[in-house]
Amino acid sequence: MKLDTLYKWAEKRLGPSKCKKIKYCRRKENFYGEWDWNGTIKLNLYHIKSPTTLYRTLAHEWTHAQQSWKEYKKFDKKFGYDNNPLELEAIQRERNLWKR
Repeated sequence: MKLDTLYKWAEKRLGPSKCKKIKYCRRKENFYGEWDWNGTIKLNLYHIKSPTTLYRTLAHEWTHAQQSWKEYKKFDKKFGYDNNPLELEAIQRERNLWKR
């Protein structure tokens, strides 16, 4: 899938964000995607094997691109990664897109 198509889909479907670009990578590390807080979403094609997983991962990371780094770190320190309210928000958003 072309990256500009993914970017346009996310912006239209999910709204504006701080994301400046989307990149593909292939890393064996256990992650599907990441938002680097500097403007780039990376989608890990080593683990993403279907279009649904690609769009769900993009929705998750795009949500982080709409959040505050300062707030994310504060919640991460207080609640940990698994219970961080901003992480839970990203998980919920990716799930909600596929309930429809």
